[in-house]
Amino acid sequence: MSIDPKRIPVLVGVGQAIEREAIVDVPGLAARAAQVAFDEAPGIASRIQRVTTVKAAFSIASPAVSSEVAANLGLAEVVCETTTDGGNTPQWLMNRACSDIAA
Repeated sequence: MSIDPKRIPVLVGVGQAIEREAIVDVPGLAARAAQVAFDEAPGIASRIQRVTTVKAAFSIASPAVSSEVAANLGLAEVVCETTTDGGNTPQWLMNRACSDIAA
């Protein structure tokens, strides 16, 4: 089985946002972190196909938080989803994304 190098999942940027002064809503803070990742990988924003957020039981956020993050980032025509909460959800999402890329 040959591996197509264009289908190998690769991490191209990471971002973190910390706010200690002002009150920032969940979509705003998530968009800040995503923008940091976009800045690390110029041109990647135009290739985004899906925005997914993990629901956190302790967080006050709307059910459409992924749509709000996408809007804050100016991402149009992307699939937006918010998962249920759960300890394995972030790893499951990473596995799914890598499988999608590989496929």
